[in-house]
Amino acid sequence: MQVGHGIVSANPQQDPTNADPTAPIESTLAAVTTALVDIEATIHFGPPKTKASVRSVPVPSFVCDALSELAAMSEHQPDELVFRSPEGRPIRPSLFRNRVWDPAVRRADLAPLRIHDLRHTAVSLWIANGANPKQVATLAGHTSVAVVLDRYGHLYPQHDLDLRSAMESQNNRRPAK
Repeated sequence: MQVGHGIVSANPQQDPTNADPTAPIESTLAAVTTALVDIEATIHFGPPKTKASVRSVPVPSFVCDALSELAAMSEHQPDELVFRSPEGRPIRPSLFRNRVWDPAVRRADLAPLRIHDLRHTAVSLWIANGANPKQVATLAGHTSVAVVLDRYGHLYPQHDLDLRSAMESQNNRRPAK
């Protein structure tokens, strides 16, 4: 399945030995290889903005499970967009936002959550789960670790305490004189 509505598409791998398109998605990596752009009300597929934007991103198993359930419920084929028009075509970002995203955000009482906020949430979760700045830069498609540290450095304060503790324990291992 391609997870995209005007931002990027990702193709979680299905088991190549199973020809059933409704089989569970097994891979935990999504290859980001294509960008969808809206140019003068027409959707175009093309390469992502930078070389760093072409990447593999880990996908938690619960997301793969949800995509598998969606595929089974809606008869999605593996190469189809998850968010699409009734005819199966890509949805313009503004239409998706107005018709799907904003009503869902209001129902969930999460306003004013933007689609792009999900990217920041992913980065925050990677950091909270121990990803170092280089890993975050690679996963987020940033060309530089400096971008990560400038934008998300405030999320690393615990790392200073962890470093101090590690250095103190290293010092405590020194032989007594």
